[in-house]
Amino acid sequence: MSAGFDRLSQRGDYFESSCDQLKRALPTYLSHNSDMKKSLRALAAAFKNIAATESNANLKECLFDLAQKKQALSEVDLYQRCQEETMMLLDEARSTILQPLRDIVSDHQQAAEKITASAKSKGVPEAIHEQRVQQAQDSLPIHSALFEKHRVLHMKQLLETVLMTEMRYHCMALQELSPILQLLATVEP
Repeated sequence: MSAGFDRLSQRGDYFESSCDQLKRALPTYLSHNSDMKKSLRALAAAFKNIAATESNANLKECLFDLAQKKQALSEVDLYQRCQEETMMLLDEARSTILQPLRDIVSDHQQAAEKITASAKSKGVPEAIHEQRVQQAQDSLPIHSALFEKHRVLHMKQLLETVLMTEMRYHCMALQELSPILQLLATVEP
């Protein structure tokens, strides 16, 4: 196989390895939200219990509001949707980016092997196989550029999905909890 196809194959191996690592790590990371949901529910229940016996009216209101907001945050399913979307993106990368790359490399390799085999058996390589190898080598720069373009765009989309999910969750938390912080500032002993 030519050096260009070796390099393209190695880039494909690297991308496949990256996708496999993400496919293992992302569900573990994103499932932390289900553990966090349980913690938020337990914390909300504790705040409600404390609020039920609190004598300071403003503090009691803060505790009840905080319990309500924590309960609401525990019901957000952003991370589950993110996990589904990222797994779909990784599967899509395998079928739309890696498989065509593997097909191109395989076709080149098969044609090169047939040239060698026909040269050994007939003493002269068959023109059709030489033509396939030449066409593959001529199109190598295009295939390499397209692979890199789609690989980068796919990884960018995947990272954007994860980052936007994190940001949405934290923005929701800020939006929900900021009024309670303001109310807490009014609490006097």
